[in-house]
Amino acid sequence: TNYNQALAHPMGANFNEKIAILRYQPLGRLMLTGKIFYTKFGADTSSVNFGGNILKDYRKYPHPFGNVVGQGASNTLIYLSFTATYQIKHNLFIDFNQIIRKVESPVKTMNTHTSITSIALRFNIPQRVQEF
Repeated sequence: TNYNQALAHPMGANFNEKIAILRYQPLGRLMLTGKIFYTKFGADTSSVNFGGNILKDYRKYPHPFGNVVGQGASNTLIYLSFTATYQIKHNLFIDFNQIIRKVESPVKTMNTHTSITSIALRFNIPQRVQEF
């Protein structure tokens, strides 16, 4: 880690992930992008480390053999993102972005549902995406 942030994958370990990204340009100035992340992971409990939090003590694991990916508190994460970018003039863009993130778990305190909508005007810079 560096400053308590994972240097590898932000989910840590103990997960399976599927990612699909679709890009389509129906017009010369319009770009559409859709992203879907589907992740199944096992969350750590307060006393047992299943590998989801890389900052926990790795010596407190449930058993040395027979471990499987996704053990622990089972969670399903779905992340959907849609972006429409239109080029108004040369190097001047307007972006519309819709993000939906949902976590479902049998443990009610782990369930979340988040929706974010944004509109941005950018000039001569690339989009900053930080979902990876």
